[in-house]
Amino acid sequence: MNENDVVLLGRALREHGVAVTPAEVVAAVAAFAVIDQADREEVFLSLRSVFTARIDDFPIFEELFFRGLVFGAFLKNFVRDRDRAKPQSLFGEWVMAHLGRTWAAWASYRGFLYRWRLPLAVVISSLMFGLLHFQGSNTFGSWFVVGTTTVIGMVLAVIRYRTGRLGMAICTHVLFNTSGLVLALIFNGS
Repeated sequence: MNENDVVLLGRALREHGVAVTPAEVVAAVAAFAVIDQADREEVFLSLRSVFTARIDDFPIFEELFFRGLVFGAFLKNFVRDRDRAKPQSLFGEWVMAHLGRTWAAWASYRGFLYRWRLPLAVVISSLMFGLLHFQGSNTFGSWFVVGTTTVIGMVLAVIRYRTGRLGMAICTHVLFNTSGLVLALIFNGS
């Protein structure tokens, strides 16, 4: 992810009905420049705090971030290349730096990353989505929330992949959050 992606995220949020001003885009780019860009949670929380003013905008932001940026970047991460691996995202650069150019080139040559990119993209983006919903205590309830949001993240990733668009994933995310709110109101009210 780079500063251009932050600007594109701001534009996409505006196109999906989130009231993002040019000043907020400038503030997001400035925030992005000073945070640890390798820490996905810090990037996510920083950009969400700048771009969203209402809790109603959280599902739209989360879908654009996880299914648009993270999931999309993973899908185009490596192309099948007989000569050498070509990283096209931050994750690709991480693979090259930590696992070595030789392994990455072999995996690309054999088509391993190309063949398994969709399941890996679904699982990794969904795990990141679930872990960002961790509530901070080591209880069954906190881990239940992580598990539930990871599973819904997988469903949302598949919806995004099958439709090729984020709209249905955003609507499903909003419906899921609304049903959780209604259930909480019903059970807490009795």
